Amino acid sequence: MNEVLFHYEKIDPTTWVYLASLLIVGLFFKFGRFWSVRNLDLILLILLAPGLLLVFNGREIQQQTRQAANRHSRDVRAPAAAPAAAKISQGNVGIDGKTDASREGSGNERNDPATSGRNVAESAPPSSSENATKGEAIERIGFIWLLMAGALLLVRLLIDPTMVRRPLLEPNLTTGGLTFSCCSLFVFLMANVIASQPTPDDLRGPRSAEQLMARRTSEDLERHGPGYALVFMLPSLPTVAESPHVSPLPGPDLHERMGRWQYRPDARKPAVTIVAEYLDMSDDDTVRLRRQDGTELTVPWEDLSDPDRAFVRKIKAYTAIAKLVAILSQLAMVAGVIAIGYWHFNNVKMGIGAATLYLMLPYTSQMTGRVDHTLPAAFLVWAVLCYRRPLISGIFVGFAVGVVYYPLFLLPLWVSFYWQRGLLRFAIGVVSMLLLMVLTLAFVSPDLTSFWHCFKGMFGLRLPDMDGLKGIWHFAWGWPPVYRYPILTAFVALSGSLVIWPAEKNLGTLISCSAAVMVATQFWHGYEGGLCMAWYLPLFLLTMFRPNLEDRVAVNVVDEGWTWTARGRN
Repeated sequence: MNEVLFHYEKIDPTTWVYLASLLIVGLFFKFGRFWSVRNLDLILLILLAPGLLLVFNGREIQQQTRQAANRHSRDVRAPAAAPAAAKISQGNVGIDGKTDASREGSGNERNDPATSGRNVAESAPPSSSENATKGEAIERIGFIWLLMAGALLLVRLLIDPTMVRRPLLEPNLTTGGLTFSCCSLFVFLMANVIASQPTPDDLRGPRSAEQLMARRTSEDLERHGPGYALVFMLPSLPTVAESPHVSPLPGPDLHERMGRWQYRPDARKPAVTIVAEYLDMSDDDTVRLRRQDGTELTVPWEDLSDPDRAFVRKIKAYTAIAKLVAILSQLAMVAGVIAIGYWHFNNVKMGIGAATLYLMLPYTSQMTGRVDHTLPAAFLVWAVLCYRRPLISGIFVGFAVGVVYYPLFLLPLWVSFYWQRGLLRFAIGVVSMLLLMVLTLAFVSPDLTSFWHCFKGMFGLRLPDMDGLKGIWHFAWGWPPVYRYPILTAFVALSGSLVIWPAEKNLGTLISCSAAVMVATQFWHGYEGGLCMAWYLPLFLLTMFRPNLEDRVAVNVVDEGWTWTARGRN
C-alpha cells in the first residue's frame, strides 16, 4: 500500500476504534428517535470494540515480554561475544561463510529446543514474569468482555422474532455517499491484506500441510478447532499495525517451527547446515531465517539448496492463495449483504448501509485476513440470499458446515424452515457438498490414516478438547475446561429448540436465529471463543436493517418443483 499511497501506514487498532465509533454514530445513529432499537443495536456493536482492544493489547504485552526475555538470555549466554556475533544478535546479516554464525551453523546448532526455551525462562529478568502475567490478565479480561457483549447480542437476537413493528430507519447518509464509503473502505482493507505478510506463527498451517503431504499427521491443523484441513492449511494474514518495538519472536512451539536449512556461500566449500525457522523473503531475493536463540540472518536466494527453495516457493504460494481467498470472501460477503437488501428488503440503501457498517467495524480491520472467519461467513450470507432456491441454499450451508463445523448446529433451524416445502432439495444440497468436500480430502490425503484424521477433524468426531485450549478456556486462567460441558449442553438445547420455536419461520426469523446460533457458539468455542465475529456479524447487521418479513415463509416463496417459476422471482 505504501507504493500506491505515499507514506501510508496501517492504522493502529485503537485509533481505528475511535474513528470508526464516531463514524458509526454519525452515519447510523437516529438522533430523532433516541430510544429506538436501532440505537441500542449500534451500542451493542460498539461494545465489542473494548474487548478486541484488550485482547490485542494483552497479546502485545506478552510479545514484548518474550522479546525482552529473549534479548536478556542472549546477553547472559554471551557477555563477551565477538564483534561479528554481537552484530548478528542486533539485526539481520548476510551469510558469506566467514562469520562466526556460519561456523556455528556448521556444527553448534544442535541445542535441544525444550532446553533452550527453559534457559530463556530461567535467565529472564525479574520483571518478565510480572509483565507476562499482566498481559495474560488483560487478555483474559478482553475475552470476558467479548463474551458478556456476546450474551447481550444473543438476548437481542432471540427477542427479534417478537418485534413485529419495524419502522423504516435509513442511514443518515445518501445512497451515493454510502456507496462511495463502502467502496473506499473495501479498497483500503483489501490493500492491507495484499500488503500483509504472515508471521512465523501464522505459517503453522502451511508447515502442517507439508507434514500431511509427507504422510505425517499434524495436530496443528486443528489449532482453531474442528474444520476443513485444506482451509486451515492457509496462513492467517495480520492486517493491523504493530508497535515498532514488537517483532515476531520464538514461542512455546519453537521446536515445531524449526527446520534444517542448507546453503552454499561459496561454490568451492561444502554446504553449511543450520537449524532455523523461516520468517519471510525480502524484495531483494534474500530469505530471512531465525535461530533458536532469536538471532536473525539472511541468505541469498541463489545460495539455498534446491529443497529449501521448493519449500519457500510453497510458502509463498500458500500465502498468495490465502490473500486471494480472503479478498474474495470479503467481496462475496459485502456483495451478498447488498443483494439481500436489494432483492429481499426491497431497499438497496439498507443493504449498502449494512455492508458499510460491517466494513467500519474494528473487528473487520483486525481480522480481514482470517480465512477461517470470512469464508464460512460468506457462505452463510449467500445461503440467506438464495433462500428461495433450497438446493442452492443447501449447497452454501453445506460448504459452511464443512469449512468450520460449527454451522452444523444451524441445520435444525433451516430444516424446520423448509419443512413444509423444499426440505428434500435443501438436504440434497447440504449432503452433496459435504460429500464433495470429503472426496477432496480423500484425493489430497497421502494415506488412509491422514484421511481419517482430517475426516474426524472436519466433522468434530471426538469428545470436546480439554487440553491446549485458548481464549477464556485457557486452563491457567482459572476457568477449568470441564465447564464447557454444561455450556455445550445448553447450546445444543438452544439449537434443537429452534425446531419448534418460532412456530412459523419466515426470512426474518431465519436470519436472526441463525445469527443467534453463531453467537452462542462463541461461548463453548475452545480456541478463539468471542473472536470469530464474522460468523454472525453480517447476519446481525441484516437483522438490524431488515423490514417486516412475516410473509416470506417457505410455502409462499419456494416453488413446489425443481424448476424456477414466477413464484421464486417474487
